Amino acid sequence: MTTRSSPIRLSARALGALALLGLLIAAGTVPKVRRANAIASGLAADSAAGLAVRVIAARRAPADVPLALSGTVEALHSAEIYARTNGYVRRWHADLGSRVKAGDVLADIETPDLDRELDQARADRDRQRSALSLAQRNLVRWEALASENAVSKLEVDERRTAFEDATGALAAAEANARRLGTLQGFARLVSPFSGIITARNLDVGTLVAPGTAPGGHGLYTVTQIDTVRVMVDIPQTAVPDVRLGLSADVAVRELGSRVFKGKVSRTANALDPASRTQRVEVWVPNAEGTLLPGMYGEVRFQLTRRTPPVVVPASTIVVRTEGAQVAVLGPDGAVHYKTVTLGRDYGPQVEILNGVSEGDQLVLSPSDEVLDGSRAHAVANPEDTER
Repeated sequence: MTTRSSPIRLSARALGALALLGLLIAAGTVPKVRRANAIASGLAADSAAGLAVRVIAARRAPADVPLALSGTVEALHSAEIYARTNGYVRRWHADLGSRVKAGDVLADIETPDLDRELDQARADRDRQRSALSLAQRNLVRWEALASENAVSKLEVDERRTAFEDATGALAAAEANARRLGTLQGFARLVSPFSGIITARNLDVGTLVAPGTAPGGHGLYTVTQIDTVRVMVDIPQTAVPDVRLGLSADVAVRELGSRVFKGKVSRTANALDPASRTQRVEVWVPNAEGTLLPGMYGEVRFQLTRRTPPVVVPASTIVVRTEGAQVAVLGPDGAVHYKTVTLGRDYGPQVEILNGVSEGDQLVLSPSDEVLDGSRAHAVANPEDTER
């Protein structure tokens, strides 16, 4: 017996429920598909654009920049006064801290040995004068006799030679007397210029010797400080901008907030190969004598640089085996690392002397994913919006 299956008959209510279920499934699936497509499209776009990086444009540093360096105060002139003769100090007239003028007598030295030598030299000079006078009279007599053929020409030549010898001997005697007289003048120590006595190494009765003799030492030190020199070592990076006549402010911490005005008066025109610095003199008026030789202070310059360097944030610099480098995002979206030469470090900012041009787009804090030649695109940088 054959059994035939009967068709399933659905009611209108069941058909409606099935239709509603299909609509609900479609309503839930279509947005998901759309979102998936959108995500896929975004990923494809991000893959084409590369990594998202924050960038900042390299900019030129300001032309006017301050420069503060340490300096040492020195006297404009300082001389150690030595004795030029042997003797004893008879009296002294200037003490430590005394203000003296050029030509003032500082001390008197008694020179008994030199005095006797000078007496002997003067006596020898007088004797040579008498010998010259006799030689001259003899020459005149022999020349008169020779005119009458009473003496030979040889005898006249002998008298002339004797006269010339006596002339030379007198000149030597006079020169020796003048030399000893000049040395006797040094028995009075005088100040070579106006200034202050900063050292006194003598007392009454002190035995003194010429400064060039073994054991000789300075009796006085005279220092001129109405104008002082402040010695500063300028680093090589600032040498082209420090010129003669440049104004400078000098401050000494122990003198409070007072600032002394000066100008660059001399430069060494050469760099020390060990420190790569150039010695510069800043002359500062010091009529009150406030600045003292040996003081240590700060010298402040306001430089106008001819070619200001590029300055970049310190976070753009990475140090590799090739040296200091920055990642530059090119117009084509490719990242390239460039080796740079660093200048002055200001903390958040660093000068770049070469390797980067003004306007280059530098990657901030490049991660390990930012490789040379990789693709990247710039995103908003909060620092840019703040500026």
